[in-house]
Amino acid sequence: PLGAMTALALFEQAPTSTSTNTTPTEVQNTGYKTLVFVAGRFTTTTTTTKSNNSSSREGSRQQQIGGIKMFDWQAGVWSPLCGSVTSSSSPPSSSCDAGTIQKEQGCGVRGGDILAMSASAQSCVDCMFELVIGGTFSHAGAPGTGAVKDTRGLAVWNGHAWLPLGSLNPKGSVWALARRGRELYVGGSFSSINNMPFANLARFVNGLWSTVGGGVEGTVFSLASASSSSLLVGGDISAVGERVETVSDSQATPATSLQQDSEAAIRWQTTRRLDRSGYPLRNLVRWMEIEEEWSAVQIDNNQSNPPSVLGVVYTIYTALNAESL
Repeated sequence: PLGAMTALALFEQAPTSTSTNTTPTEVQNTGYKTLVFVAGRFTTTTTTTKSNNSSSREGSRQQQIGGIKMFDWQAGVWSPLCGSVTSSSSPPSSSCDAGTIQKEQGCGVRGGDILAMSASAQSCVDCMFELVIGGTFSHAGAPGTGAVKDTRGLAVWNGHAWLPLGSLNPKGSVWALARRGRELYVGGSFSSINNMPFANLARFVNGLWSTVGGGVEGTVFSLASASSSSLLVGGDISAVGERVETVSDSQATPATSLQQDSEAAIRWQTTRRLDRSGYPLRNLVRWMEIEEEWSAVQIDNNQSNPPSVLGVVYTIYTALNAESL
């Protein structure tokens, strides 16, 4: 048995080109692929070798798999996510970037759990796909020389290697991931990524991190793309970001999570508690990209006044026709 599972992800892709020089744990891009990624509180797997007599086995060994395994649906084979990398000292703009030094990494993650996963081919250029994982782990790869730098709570596996995506603050953790095209949204409990301030919510696209409406006050447990231009954010949320262009750096405090959008020179604080209609911005909220505005998601409780507010939101699922939201 696998043991307790904490996250699950599915990846499917139609046939493309054939990849060569692959390792046993590397995805071979030879045809239609269905890959299931399972994360949980399991740390080892036992490998056995059958003798000529199929009823007996010769030898066995335990391998540290770091809480995550991949199932190749077509081949019917489970494998850990291990590999080696021609490493680079700088963070990648996509999971396919690499440097020049070959380095063995080991398998999976250490020091905590994987709580969210997202598999997609959207961000890849020269590789089949990327798997982004988030959680409470301290690093990807094996302890010691196998540990991958700057992968606390957030890492990428590109089919043969673990790579960093962004360095969270020391006690930061990721609870939710969502994609919209090439955009990756990351939610959790963190105050910075790559030493830039973010209030528990951020967006990664084209190698750059940016704010999403100034973030939120409280832990983000769930994310979902509601349409081509809006994002649902759920969690233990008490306020969202609002523009405060007149506030100086010297006036900022950890409680207000002052942030600056470098492109638009907008400053934010997570102090807004009501949307434009006067509804509380708590626990389940929606960021509308085109309008650059937050709105509340309320329960229609016979038009009660004040309107009902959802409790803590741990999971969001949106239907395919979510454009109507």
